[in-house]
Amino acid sequence: MKKQVFRFASVLLLSSVFVLVSSCKKDSDFDDGSGIEVSMRNGNNGDTYININGHSLNIGSDNNFYYRGYFGNEYNYSEDGYKNIASVGSVGGLSSIKSIPTSGWAQTVAVNPGHGYVLRSNDGYARVYVKKWLYSAENTSAIIGASVVYEEDWKP
Repeated sequence: MKKQVFRFASVLLLSSVFVLVSSCKKDSDFDDGSGIEVSMRNGNNGDTYININGHSLNIGSDNNFYYRGYFGNEYNYSEDGYKNIASVGSVGGLSSIKSIPTSGWAQTVAVNPGHGYVLRSNDGYARVYVKKWLYSAENTSAIIGASVVYEEDWKP
């Protein structure tokens, strides 16, 4: 009987350790605490705008990022050729974005979970990390936006 209790206790203990270890996040999932997390709705679902370095970041109805700004009294929708956003590809979190891209600047870029982005303006640089998609409660396959972490006034 003692052997059975000991075996049961051992299995229970090992199972608990396994659950604890497997539920821990990887180091790359943690950031240095410099970012602000926001749930951004796309253009079809509320169209959240974030003011970053005096410009406006939003996710359009096409699930692309748009980074626009005020110039004088007119709002710039990027028709003038400003290319102020660059994807840096798949990264481990906001703190993994460490440098300013030398190429790849565009007017708009696709939003992809797990990817990082750098924004530029006359006021400096910012970095953005997309954590995950946000889905509709009614239709769990319908993307309504993304959870992002950003840091403005970023100096690599």
